[in-house]
Amino acid sequence: MEEHKWVNDPLVMRYLRSKEINDSLRLIHQSKLSSMKSLIDRIGLDYELVGHGGCVNCLEWNADGSILASGSDDLHIILWDPFLKKKIANIDTGHQGNIFSVKFMPQSMDGLVASAAGDGKVKIHWVDHAPSTNSTPQASLQCNCHVGRVKRLATAPDIPYLLWSGAEDGTVMQFDLRTPHTCTNGPSNILINLLSHMGKQAEVKSLAINPVRTEQLVVGANDPFIRLYDRRMIKITSVPFSAERPRGRQNLLATSSQSEESRSAIPVGCAQYFAPGHLPQKLDDYRRRFRSLASTYVTFDQSGRYLLANLGGEQIYLYDCSTPNPPVTQVPLLGKEPLNGIKGFTLPPEIEQIKMQANAAFQQRQYTTAIGLYSKVCVTSIKLRVVNVVTIFLSNTDGDTYAALKDCISALRLDPLQIKPFHRLARCLLDLGQAVLADQAFKLLRERFPQQANSSTFNTLHVEVQKKLELEEQRSEKESARRGELEDESDLLEDGDSSPNFTENEKLWRAQYWDYTSRYCGHCNTTTDIKEANFFGNDGQYILAGSDDGCFFIWDRNTGIVERVLRGDESIVNCLQPHPFTCMLASSGIDSVVRIWSPLPQVPICYFNNLPTLLNIERVIPDRLGSVVLDAESAAMANQRRMNADPFEMFLMNMGATAEDAMPDITVRPRRAASSPDDDQDEDPRAAIQCRQS
Repeated sequence: MEEHKWVNDPLVMRYLRSKEINDSLRLIHQSKLSSMKSLIDRIGLDYELVGHGGCVNCLEWNADGSILASGSDDLHIILWDPFLKKKIANIDTGHQGNIFSVKFMPQSMDGLVASAAGDGKVKIHWVDHAPSTNSTPQASLQCNCHVGRVKRLATAPDIPYLLWSGAEDGTVMQFDLRTPHTCTNGPSNILINLLSHMGKQAEVKSLAINPVRTEQLVVGANDPFIRLYDRRMIKITSVPFSAERPRGRQNLLATSSQSEESRSAIPVGCAQYFAPGHLPQKLDDYRRRFRSLASTYVTFDQSGRYLLANLGGEQIYLYDCSTPNPPVTQVPLLGKEPLNGIKGFTLPPEIEQIKMQANAAFQQRQYTTAIGLYSKVCVTSIKLRVVNVVTIFLSNTDGDTYAALKDCISALRLDPLQIKPFHRLARCLLDLGQAVLADQAFKLLRERFPQQANSSTFNTLHVEVQKKLELEEQRSEKESARRGELEDESDLLEDGDSSPNFTENEKLWRAQYWDYTSRYCGHCNTTTDIKEANFFGNDGQYILAGSDDGCFFIWDRNTGIVERVLRGDESIVNCLQPHPFTCMLASSGIDSVVRIWSPLPQVPICYFNNLPTLLNIERVIPDRLGSVVLDAESAAMANQRRMNADPFEMFLMNMGATAEDAMPDITVRPRRAASSPDDDQDEDPRAAIQCRQS
């Protein structure tokens, strides 16, 4: 019988031993240990914190990670000692609506806790850390200036007296604890008023302060744009309510729309917008299909340079805040020489090995895995970038045509003399509705490869481009006619139309938005609007997010590969907050408990053949909480089907049926099969309808 040997990680042991010898290395090693790959691979459910009587909607660690705060539908905030697994305090907040956000005020020795809720109120509570069953601490701030649900709070680590709140009334308010606050007839502390720029549909869903450059405030709203502001340049404004209307959103809207002060409070140069490059031009189509987009969570990494946004109804996106990155459809297409002067080379053995693994995953239709593997190495190879384009097409996730376009352009910048990426570039532009750019790409293609000009592939592409150009011309004429009709019916439009009424500044900011640098796919975010996404690891090497399928996903930040999928809730995982220093996570969702996740003990080598049983692994979406989803590919595909299902089908699915069972005459076109990653066929059609986010 084979001797029981344990899989030891000597690096971990070396860190622990050096920490005992030299205490000055403690924080360095503690940081490294929080994100080692061997520990990430063993993360599992450690224990549960039981005490709430409703859904847990928000989690927050204090600065040193010794206390975890949780807010719930039961209107209580509980402070936990996560290591002793016990309550420190149970705060009866006095809110009258679900608690959506909780924050420790900086430099308060954890004695001040802020809360925001669905009742439109923001409160700051004095906290007695002496253990007690329930307490109703005195509130140092009680504000009911908002007229909509308050979804997020934000604090700055170096400014202990400021607090920001964002609400569905379309405003971000700033509270200064050094001055008394009184809720008068209308708010007097508005920092950002989206109603003044976007019109009556504006809502603030999320916000965050840059921890390194605390003058930067980022705001997520009910659209695909992320707004980064320099708050030093913004003037605090007030919106006195009209005496003719009752207090509420309509009063705030009516007063804001007439306030020149609100519109001029944000100078043009103090805002930078971010959005996925494929979405802004689709907004009209989304409105017609009742598909909503909202940034349910925004956060910075610890360097303050990168911004992560969980876009409800879509994917998770990473943005670089310091480097201009316009969408690829706004950049001149290509040069004539490779950027690096190299037209080709042989792949090193280690790259070739990863390519073989990616090809194998592709053949098995594990497209998410294949994309991740190709992405690891395609920066060094034009051919692999082209193969990655095909794989992205077949993965069938929202935004993959635009992602493929970005890879085509990257491949052609490395070597503009490659015909395959040129052809797929034109195809991507066609599918994105960019007929004029597709025509330009086709002309470049014909100019650089005249020997192929009479081939059937060229002729087919040319016919499709011309058809798209004609359709776009007809559509443009219809829109012009419709615009004229709307101008003639301006009175009717004022009363009943829901079209956005943007200011000139808003139009300018939207026109100059920056594109994403990376995206993360596999989860589903359509059901709740408080779903978080976070960085994990000492350098933010991993990305975390919950999902509507009751699981949470861990991605490699650089490659986008799904590293782990774990079952975290009976219904939906909304909140994921990493511990600031150790390899530990806190999660919550629809269940009334808080779950703590940390690396589980290692397994003897002789047990590896029985690994799924030992680690409580199930093949697709598991039934048991804490278990690992081994087949992340199937989980990701199921989530994509969920995101692209229409509401009626989702209703039937939740009742244990499918739309095909109920309506056998309705057929769904299957994804085409590809025999090879080098297959020249074009991508399959996409599902068109997506359920509306609640």
